[in-house]
Order: sequence, then structure tokens, then C-alpha cells
Amino acid sequence: SQAEGGFEFQNVTFQYPSRPEVTVLDNISLSIPANKHTALVGLSGSGKSTIAGLVTRLYDPVDGKILFDGHDLREVNVRDLRSYLSLVQQEPSLLDRSLLENIAHGLMNSSNPDHERLKMALMSSDLTEVAREVREGQDLMAAAEKRGAEIVEVVKMACHAAKLADADTFISALQHGYGTMVGSSGRLISGGQKQRVSLARALVKDPAVLILDEATASLDSRSEQRIQRAIAGIASGRTMITIAHRLSTITSADNIIVMSKGRILEQGTHAELMAKEGAYFDLVK
Repeated sequence: SQAEGGFEFQNVTFQYPSRPEVTVLDNISLSIPANKHTALVGLSGSGKSTIAGLVTRLYDPVDGKILFDGHDLREVNVRDLRSYLSLVQQEPSLLDRSLLENIAHGLMNSSNPDHERLKMALMSSDLTEVAREVREGQDLMAAAEKRGAEIVEVVKMACHAAKLADADTFISALQHGYGTMVGSSGRLISGGQKQRVSLARALVKDPAVLILDEATASLDSRSEQRIQRAIAGIASGRTMITIAHRLSTITSADNIIVMSKGRILEQGTHAELMAKEGAYFDLVK
């Protein structure tokens, strides 16, 4: 069963259990339609990141309810829900493995029945071996082909995801390409590169819902433009939720929701909100 990927917040109120006196979301209702790009903006503490936490069910609302494709989110199996979602965070953590393994790892929690048969291949040491052979000078596809059809498929999917995330070019230029070891906590590659690898990892399972939580906050503007272009190319045909610090990344969103202190101030397209000269206009200025 493939999810459409639309969310509906109905009178949602939320406080963190550790700070019950602070209302993070104050009786908000909003729609995140399927296959559209919805952006959430606002100053720190406006509640926008909390929405990502609620959508992924790290938390449940204190009051009100959230629907996913018309079903109450509390009644949706968490594992099923998360198998449809991919989340890219501000500080992505990579595994101390090859770039190939890091990207392919995104298939592990996929619910797509086509991916089920790839899980055994992912659990084996085959990808590690392929990466090692690539570091020893072998061709990536040749190393994959020795290990059977499933591994070939995984490698092709990883390369395709890397292309979508605008990571393929820099990876191919590295001495060991996809066999390159990331190093502990990804030290070997730059922040922008790391972010594109984590975007590729998020895309490899072709998720119904892609959530980008401040995913470009720590990047320089050139890296950010590259990620922006990549994002524009992957938004079609899936639900995208962007939680943005920098407004330049979301000008093309279908709907921009402007939040402040747990409430919605205004929403609309970039052009509509600029024309209103309200809160969004002030943020952009």
C-alpha cells in the first residue's frame, strides 16, 4: 500500500513534557497537501520544527489531532508511517563506512515491497566488499556484478539517488569514488557534500514524504544553491515539507506557512505573501 502523503492538523496544541508551561503550538490547524511542497518559516521558537516532530510521531499532540491520508496519526503504525517518510536534518550523521553504503542505508526502512528482497543483500557484507574493491581500483559496476543482481540493483539505486541529490559529480571526482570511506562522523567531506549525501540517502527509497528540517542552515550560499536546485528537481510527485531558516530555499514552494510563537500568522505563495507586505515580507527584508 503506497501512501499519498497528505497531513492535516486539526486544532493541535503541544507542550513539551519537560516544559509544560510553554505552549509550543497553540491550537493550530493547517493542511500539508499530498504531492505539494509546503514550507514552514518563522523565527526560532515559533514551533516550526515541532511540526516535523509531530509528523514523524516523535511526539503526539497534547490536544487536537493530526490526520495522515485521512487516518488519525495515532492509529497509524509508527514503523509503517516512517517507512513512507524521509527526514533530512541540519546536522546529518553519516556512518563510518563508504559513501556507497551510506546512501544505500536509506533503503533499510523502506516499506516498498520491491525493496524487501533487497534487504538481505543490504544486511550482507557485499556492499562493504564492493566498496573495498572500488578502493583497490576496480570498476564499481564490475565489482557489483560479481555479487549478483540484487547488489547491482542497490548500486544503481544509490547512484541514481546521488544524481538526484547533486552528489554524483563530486563523488565520481573523488579518488575512490563511491568506495570512499566517509571517516568518523563524515570528516572527510565538506558540509555541503555531507548534506547532499544525506539527501541522497533520504531519496534512495523514493519516499512519499520528504521532510527537510533546516537542511541548508549550515551551508554556504553556493552549496545552498546547489541543494536548492536538487530539491526543485525532486519535489514533483511527492509531498515535501521544508522547515526553513533561510527563505531563499523556499520561494518556489506551493504554500508557505509563516509561524510565530506557536501560531500561524499568514500563509500563501511567495508572491502572495510579498504582496501582502506582512510578517513574511518583513522576514525576507
